[in-house]
Amino acid sequence: MVLQAINRIRYNQKKTSLEQTLYSENIPSEFHAALAHLEKHGSLTEKFLVNPLGGDTLGARKGRRFANKISEWLKDLPFDVQVEMTAEGKAYRKI
Repeated sequence: MVLQAINRIRYNQKKTSLEQTLYSENIPSEFHAALAHLEKHGSLTEKFLVNPLGGDTLGARKGRRFANKISEWLKDLPFDVQVEMTAEGKAYRKI
């Protein structure tokens, strides 16, 4: 019984953290994980962004879509984002 109670608590904590990472329906759900990473860690590189979005060609295409749309999504995000060009590509910083 104690183990069941602990598991329920863990499930509810996970559910709460997932609910906190939900973003506006104007932002496609495929980008929510990347935005949650940016919100939590304060930065996101283009290279890191491409891998979870599908890697190579598909990820690169989605990465470009993310880059093109991020300015439109700012009004729907609970934080501001600054885009910087680095030697390794774009970097997104939470400000």
